[in-house]
Amino acid sequence: MSTTSLPPQTPPQTPPLPSLNSTITSTLAPLSLQSFVTLSLTLDGRDKITKVIAYLSRLLSYYYLLTNSPHSSLRFSNLKSKLQESRKAFRLLKFLNEWLKLKKLIHTPTAREKEGKGEETREEEGKGMPVYRKIGMAGKIIGLAGFWTADNISYLSKASFIYPTQPAKSAKLAKKAYDLGSRCYFAGAVCHLFHSVVDLKMCLEEKGKVETGTEIEEYVKWQKKVTKCYVSFFKAICDVTVFGNNVGVFGRKLNEG
Repeated sequence: MSTTSLPPQTPPQTPPLPSLNSTITSTLAPLSLQSFVTLSLTLDGRDKITKVIAYLSRLLSYYYLLTNSPHSSLRFSNLKSKLQESRKAFRLLKFLNEWLKLKKLIHTPTAREKEGKGEETREEEGKGMPVYRKIGMAGKIIGLAGFWTADNISYLSKASFIYPTQPAKSAKLAKKAYDLGSRCYFAGAVCHLFHSVVDLKMCLEEKGKVETGTEIEEYVKWQKKVTKCYVSFFKAICDVTVFGNNVGVFGRKLNEG
């Protein structure tokens, strides 16, 4: 009795996992003229565009200063100063936005509150916010609200709106408001750094569990999540450095170039 041998079966091949670079690229907004125009039509968009140009001017001013080109350095330094002043006009009453964010955050249940009610607590399904994140976000929002309020007072003082006939008093009030605003922003940045560090740590701890799974969609979702955590962490580090420098945390003030 002859037997026919079956061909050897090969195990199913897992599709190649997407690279982190492709994940980052897919999450970026398309760099097109239409995207730029759409962004510039919003108040917040114009503020961001002006912010980029202002920081680029600051960088070029420092570069030309190092290359012994004082005329070009002064040109970009003057542009940076004027752009920073114009941005203050965009931010009038912006603290109201933070108030709305805080109200929404207060009414967002935490995972612990959901668990106390016997409900699911998986964050991916929107079933609750971790307590540490809620505390960190609340601190950041309150700090930003204080910064925007002080920034508005500083702008109105420099415009001689509060004390129209007393320039010395206006300058003094503007300086006090600026110092207070910097402290508020620094406090908010520290709260942001706190919850972004914990977010990143918890996200990286999920790597082993995700890599051993077979669902490509879950891995892609994790890559986007960890990219977002790294961006948030980097932004928090920059904010703490910049405003820590403004309030004198590092002792001797660092060069802003």
